[in-house]
Amino acid sequence: MQPAQPLAAMTPAELQKLQRDQIEFDIMNHTIKFITVIEVLRSFADQCSADACRLQEKVIPTVCQLLGSSTNSDVLDAVSFFKTAFQFQVDGALKGVRKMVVLVWNKEQTIRERCSVQP
Repeated sequence: MQPAQPLAAMTPAELQKLQRDQIEFDIMNHTIKFITVIEVLRSFADQCSADACRLQEKVIPTVCQLLGSSTNSDVLDAVSFFKTAFQFQVDGALKGVRKMVVLVWNKEQTIRERCSVQP
């Protein structure tokens, strides 16, 4: 490797090569930073997925209990939860949907309508 020359002493071709080298270095540097960010995000997503699985194991039974609540808003919120969870294929959602079936005969019209299959 040659000792660094002052910029004023460089030929136009040398300056152009120096600029290309600097651009390549910047691209490589940004690429390394991007890969690092992707690795951190992937690790974070894996952790969130594991946390979500543990959370749903705790949440599903509790929301199932809310389906039997005497408070209409509790029941309606639980029904909405299970409808959405079932659409997104959340493990355990089918258990709640099965418990919702009996709500089709509930005395409250709003609960019956929410539990009914609508085209």
